[in-house]
Amino acid sequence: MRKIIILFFLASTAAIAQPNGRLLASQCFQCHGPNGKSTGEIDSLAGESAAEIYDELVEFKLKPENGIMNLQARIYTDAEMRAIAGYIGSLPQ
Repeated sequence: MRKIIILFFLASTAAIAQPNGRLLASQCFQCHGPNGKSTGEIDSLAGESAAEIYDELVEFKLKPENGIMNLQARIYTDAEMRAIAGYIGSLPQ
């Protein structure tokens, strides 16, 4: 019984430790359009690689400006930014 509880705990913490890229990216889609396909003036994210998106998020996070993207990027951890970038980068163009 004790082994089952320990295994359940380890499985639960592993699931918690991995940020949900799809859920986090839903915030991005508020401005960048459904699945990153913008229909307005804001850039589309669809078609960008995970590396490009991650690099842009890091750049926004590190700039001292207070633009909307700078403020948004600052709320995410590195793991969360990687999860967002990975999810958006996996979407079809």
